[in-house]
Formats: sequence, structure tokens, C-alpha cells
Amino acid sequence: MDKMCNMEQMEKMHDEMGLTSDQKDQLKKLRKGMEKTHKAVKKKSEKLRNSMKKEYLKDTPDKAKLTELNKKLAGIKEQLGQDKIETMLKKKEILGKENFAKMMKMPSLFT
Repeated sequence: MDKMCNMEQMEKMHDEMGLTSDQKDQLKKLRKGMEKTHKAVKKKSEKLRNSMKKEYLKDTPDKAKLTELNKKLAGIKEQLGQDKIETMLKKKEILGKENFAKMMKMPSLFT
């Protein structure tokens, strides 16, 4: 329900910005790629967090193992940050300078 509302809002904003069908298609493709990536990353993060929980629950948790798992989790977060940068730069390329500036002034729907 919430996702559908966001999709409707996004389409309305695309229309208000006067985007071409090609621009809309490119943004949709970019969004679907992000969703696929984020789903995989979320699954990997959950697995790492569960491994950390199991380690903490042991009578004698292995600090080195916990540190390694934490580093992997931090690496995932860093990669997500880099992905965000790449995505925003691609959006700017798709939208052009003027529409990108409009998007940046909108609520966090596009970010």
C-alpha cells in the first residue's frame, strides 16, 4: 500500500517535471536495479547480524570473529553509500541539470 502511494507520487512528480517517456523508463530501470541490489544486501546484512547474535550468545564469544563480522557489516554499509552516490549521479545524467535541481528540492521521494 505504502509503496503504491509512493509510486503514484513519483509518477505525478515525473509528469510535473515534464519528463520524457525515455527519462521515465531510465529512472524506472535504475530504481528496479537498486531495489534488486538492496534486497540482496539486506539479506546479507541480516545473515551477518544473525551470526553476530549467535556469537554473542556463546558462553565465550570470540572477539576476533565478532570484529570480523562487524567489519563485513561496515563494508556493506560503505558499499550502500557508494551505490547511493552512483545512483544520484546517474539520476542527474538522466534528468539534466534543471530537473535534477527540482528533484533535490522535493521531499525524499527521489533520494
